[in-house]
Amino acid sequence: LKSYEDHSTYLGCVVGRVCSRIAKASFDLDGETFQLPANNGAACHHGGPVGFNRHVWEVAEGPSASSVTLAHVSPHLDQGFPGQL
Repeated sequence: LKSYEDHSTYLGCVVGRVCSRIAKASFDLDGETFQLPANNGAACHHGGPVGFNRHVWEVAEGPSASSVTLAHVSPHLDQGFPGQL
């Protein structure tokens, strides 16, 4: 697990809260501006410097022969994003 956690690429990971980049590391939602951490130049990349790929997720169900269900709670304003997931 340690070598996976230390690996810097996004191979085999869960990326979140968004996949790709948010320009200028901010967005407007319902009239409110949310400022995010910039971790790719001026952009927020793959949910920020502590994106979902930087967490060890819990196994919620399984594994079975074909699937596993993972669980992770992202609190309101985690990496600047609104709403709890």
